[in-house]
Amino acid sequence: MRRVLVGFGVGLLWILCRMVALLPYRIQYGPLTRFVAFLFRDVFRYRRKLILMQLHDSFPEYDQMHILSICNKYYDTLSETVINTLTLAGMSDKERERRVFYHGIGNVREVAKGRDVVVLTSHYGFWEYHIFASLRFSSTHFLAVAYHTIKSKVIDTLYARLRRMDSVGVLRSEEILRFYLNWRSSNQQRNVVLGLIADQNAATNIDNPHWYTFLNHKTLFFEGGERLAMKYHLPVYYVELNRTRAGYYNCFYHLIYDGEEKVDRFQITQRYVTLLENTIRRRPELWMWSHNRWKYKEDPLTGKAYRYDVIRDRR
Repeated sequence: MRRVLVGFGVGLLWILCRMVALLPYRIQYGPLTRFVAFLFRDVFRYRRKLILMQLHDSFPEYDQMHILSICNKYYDTLSETVINTLTLAGMSDKERERRVFYHGIGNVREVAKGRDVVVLTSHYGFWEYHIFASLRFSSTHFLAVAYHTIKSKVIDTLYARLRRMDSVGVLRSEEILRFYLNWRSSNQQRNVVLGLIADQNAATNIDNPHWYTFLNHKTLFFEGGERLAMKYHLPVYYVELNRTRAGYYNCFYHLIYDGEEKVDRFQITQRYVTLLENTIRRRPELWMWSHNRWKYKEDPLTGKAYRYDVIRDRR
């Protein structure tokens, strides 16, 4: 019965996605986007307290007017993210190629000849567009993208359908290591690009965590990409996705580890953290501030990580 209800819910949402995808671009990113932004910002005031709190803590040098300006621009980003997501349902490969302009992709292909590659991304810009890179690697590489499961089975299933593309495999984060080991041992004819959204709240190793200084916070980061790169000598790229206009992005690939350099543990992730912070500081409204980015805090006595409710704690 539950499977039937999930299927029914996914079907209804897919129809909604298709309806939005069929609208003209000027409607999608004009009145429709403004209406969604109005709902988030002025009607529901979606997670406004959390957004403002995280902005204040991340940018103590900014005054109240600057913080409010970023917050209001962020709601525009959030509404555009919704429209971008819905329009994935009706997007052809030709349209996908138009939506993202790649910088340095030739260098990536050259480095990746005969090699697997790790790509570290973030919740910056519209991160779902990162899967479009498969159109640039389709003849030589398979793109495996790791994501975190969404609690709602209906939404999780819908996203799996929206992300469906040839030469792309979408995996849960906890499956990525097993997938890669199986891939290496199965004598595949193509190499693999491992796409990891590394700015997730990392719940692993909380008894002995490594803390990174990030946006004026002590922060945990997902380190799976670094571990794979160091163990198997894989090149690592930081990928930055910058908005040029509604629904369109420039994508920049930055090599942060060549697979051969001798580096200390945590150094690759630290390079990613530094680049990501610089990216966010340039255009902070493009990062996903409505997620609780700092669910884990450091216990001052034990150094362990513990989870707490940031909103409740500040009341």
